Amino acid sequence: MTCVVVTRGGWGDIWKFSTQHEADLHPICQYGDAVLCGPEDVLEAWGELWLPEMIQQLIKDNSFSKRSAEDIAGAATRQIRSTRLAAIAEEVWRELQRMAVSPPQEPSEILRLITLDRKMYTSSHPRSRSTRTEERENMTTAETTTTAPEKPKTFAGHPLTATLHFNADKEGKLYGPDNNPKRAGSASAELFTKYVDGMTLAEAKEAGISSVAVKWDFDHGFITISA
Repeated sequence: MTCVVVTRGGWGDIWKFSTQHEADLHPICQYGDAVLCGPEDVLEAWGELWLPEMIQQLIKDNSFSKRSAEDIAGAATRQIRSTRLAAIAEEVWRELQRMAVSPPQEPSEILRLITLDRKMYTSSHPRSRSTRTEERENMTTAETTTTAPEKPKTFAGHPLTATLHFNADKEGKLYGPDNNPKRAGSASAELFTKYVDGMTLAEAKEAGISSVAVKWDFDHGFITISA
C-alpha cells in the first residue's frame, strides 16, 4: 500500500511512504498535513471547496503531467459537479502518487524542511492565512456574541434529522465494523467505523464524519439515507 503525505496542511511538498504507519512515525510529517491512502482521502483532505484550487495550483506549478492537466483543467473551477468528484479525486490520487518522492534521510535536511514548512504554513494557502492574533480575536468575538450562529438545516444534501443505515455488499452481508468496505488502515476506513446503523445525520456530524464522506459513501452504495 502506498501512502502519500502533502505537507503544509496539504499545500506543500509531496512525500511517498510504504504505509500510513511509516508516515505517521516520520518527523517530516507534521500535524495537519494531508495523509492520503486513496482517492477518498483526497476528498476528505481538500473537500469540494478547496480541491479545485489545489488542482489549479498543481497545474500552475507544472506538477501534473500534460495529459492529466488537459483532462481535468476543465473541472478545476470553484464549482465541481458532485457527479464528477469521485473521478476527479481518482485522477488527483494517481498524479500525487506519480509526483511523490521518498523523504530525505539526512537529519539536517529533514530539520531544514520542517522549519521551512512551519514558516510557510500560514502563507502558503488562503485557508491558512489567519494569524494566531486574528484567530484569538475571532474567538473572543465569538465568545462575546449573544446570538448563536444558525445551524445548517441540511448535511450532505439531506435533513439533519434523516437517518442512515448500512447497505449490503454483493454477497448480501451488511457493511459495518466487521465488514468495512474501505482500504484497511486508511483514514477513510477508520472514519467508516464511526457509523452506527440508524444514527441521524446530526449524530454523524457530531461524531466527526464529514459531509463529503457521507455523500461519498451514499453515492457508492455503502449506506442509505432516509428522511
